[in-house]
Amino acid sequence: MSKAVVSFKIDSRIKEILQKLAEEDTRTLSNYLVTIIQDHLKVRGILWGAEEQHEENEKEESAIRFSSKNITPPPTDDH
Repeated sequence: MSKAVVSFKIDSRIKEILQKLAEEDTRTLSNYLVTIIQDHLKVRGILWGAEEQHEENEKEESAIRFSSKNITPPPTDDH
């Protein structure tokens, strides 16, 4: 996966708040911001790179599991 650098200006108080939130999550500010952006894209239904591949894999697994020739019942907690 290729990565690009993004640079922008933000109010210093907002940066302080985001930095504290990142520290609470044991993340760097950069990682915290990337996570927020990825979550926003997911909410908007926008698939990208790794997320798109994950969705495709889930669809394929679901199709195989519930095909008419090979129906796998859902797991139960009964022993």
